[in-house]
Amino acid sequence: MKAQRETLYSVFKEQLTQIFSDVGVLFIIIGASVVYPILYGWVYKKEVVNDVPIAIVDQDGSSLSRQLCRYFDATQQISNERVCVDFAQAKSFLMDGEVKGIIVIPKGVERKILRSEHVDISVFADASFFMYYKQVLTGANYVVGTMNAGIRIKKQLLKGKMMNDAVDKALNIKLDSRPLFNPSGGYASYLMPGVLILILHQTLLMGMGLFAGTAYAEKTSWFLKEGLDVKSILIQLIGRGSAFFVLYIPIAIHLLINSFWFLGYPAWASVTDLLLFAFPFLVATISLALLLSTFFKERTSSMIFLLFTSIPLLFLSGISWPYQNMPGFWKSIGSFIPSTQAIIGIYKMQLMHSGLEVCQDQWFKLWELAVLFFCITLLRVIQLRRKFNL
Repeated sequence: MKAQRETLYSVFKEQLTQIFSDVGVLFIIIGASVVYPILYGWVYKKEVVNDVPIAIVDQDGSSLSRQLCRYFDATQQISNERVCVDFAQAKSFLMDGEVKGIIVIPKGVERKILRSEHVDISVFADASFFMYYKQVLTGANYVVGTMNAGIRIKKQLLKGKMMNDAVDKALNIKLDSRPLFNPSGGYASYLMPGVLILILHQTLLMGMGLFAGTAYAEKTSWFLKEGLDVKSILIQLIGRGSAFFVLYIPIAIHLLINSFWFLGYPAWASVTDLLLFAFPFLVATISLALLLSTFFKERTSSMIFLLFTSIPLLFLSGISWPYQNMPGFWKSIGSFIPSTQAIIGIYKMQLMHSGLEVCQDQWFKLWELAVLFFCITLLRVIQLRRKFNL
């Protein structure tokens, strides 16, 4: 038993030494983990897109239509960049990309409102970019809603009502909107938790793949050495996996704890819960990386493989489209990817202010993946050794 512990420690120490002697692997593992959060955090630091430029076609030219124009410009979401004489001119600005939406105030607006007639104000928003689309519609709805409420209140005042009674009478239904988990509605607060998990996942897979591909090309792969029985293979897997696990503990703390605090993202989970959740995630990802490493025969093989799989992993993570709404086949594929389970769990803990007990399904799933990938890796190495008569 003592000899096995010494062998395990020797493998662990050898793997760490090899990692720190490979500049390329260190650059991927440490450099990318430090630089990417800062880079992405800086790009998305504004969180919300405001003052989206729009063009207004004021066909009425009345005092009321001009008041509407000022209201549109006063909103946080949109900004009146152009006041056009007709729709064709506004459309040319939209096609040139100078504005992202058009609001048309039709002729006779003031006259119809004074007669208590129905009025339509048309809003055309650039739906090719959802953020512009959402902000233009939000700003327009806010102004139209405010104007409608003001008209109703004035009518009640003209009927002799007191202000409080007029407001209550005019606004029978009041909307009490409370955004949960992401109060500012920030894009970075929504996106970055998942991106940080993907950075952790991908750098680990790429780093271990680079190292394994180099070793295979130089014919120094550990699983091609002679004299390894099943027990020795287990020691090699645990020792080498433990070296990467120890190396990734501070990186996981930096990405899942420090980055949230430093960049100001919602961070409700306790440090203990985060570390307990990160533990099976790292073990599962390392087990997957050990398995994939047995397929890489050149140093660049892992980069090509991960370049090909990064986009699918991003889609399967549930960041771009809700995981629950994916077709069953892709959900099944995604359930076998550690980053997908980790992203679901980290959103629950960091944004939804829930503890580890709420993420039990993901926590146990990560342990299942860790055991599954480790067993497959063991069988894969045994099969390779038989193939090469070792």
